[in-house]
Amino acid sequence: RTSYIDMSLEADRLIEHLGGSLLPKRPVPSEQGLLRLGAKTDESGLPLWRIEECYMSHMALSDMR
Repeated sequence: RTSYIDMSLEADRLIEHLGGSLLPKRPVPSEQGLLRLGAKTDESGLPLWRIEECYMSHMALSDMR
């Protein structure tokens, strides 16, 4: 827990140094985001649960090394 807090403080300092800001909100999945990932779909107007499912599939199949 202490290590996490220490790294969080370092991250805050780095963000400030770079002139950025941390937004404490969850990103919202969108069809436009799927297009940026290259996970194009022929379907339009997908429900949110289906878009999230596509993101989860993309992450599961990504090489994170």
